[in-house]
Amino acid sequence: MPQANLPPPPEMGPFIEIWTGDPVDNTTPDVGFAIHHSEFLVTWQNEHLAMTDIYARRVAEDGSLKSWFSVISTPWWNQGPAIAYTPMQDIYLIAYDYSGPPPNTTSDVKGRFVGWDGVYLFPEMPIRVESGSQYNVAVAYNSQMDEFLVVYEN
Repeated sequence: MPQANLPPPPEMGPFIEIWTGDPVDNTTPDVGFAIHHSEFLVTWQNEHLAMTDIYARRVAEDGSLKSWFSVISTPWWNQGPAIAYTPMQDIYLIAYDYSGPPPNTTSDVKGRFVGWDGVYLFPEMPIRVESGSQYNVAVAYNSQMDEFLVVYEN
């Protein structure tokens, strides 16, 4: 049963084209919001023939496009980015699954800490690397403990 005294839902902004930089498929977007800077960070996978990169773009609160960068661009497949932001440390965690070169048929979960401004803070890190495949990553942030939770299918 709906409650009569709920505030109206937030308004939706205009459509924004985040990336038109090349003719390949750009899929599986995710987005985080840096509250201290009033801007979003949008991530997606950029699909080429023999590899998939993870890109990100900063978007101002008013919808204007800011800088973009490659989160990870190693040979083979980096896919399905997931993102969360910690206002306590003013950084994002971007997690994704990685499948290496043939004959490797498995995938692992990797990630990278990125500053609100797109600066890499640490090298790429393994989050879950084991036999079998880990994929379909999701990330959440817990402000009570200032920690991230990364989940995935195994």
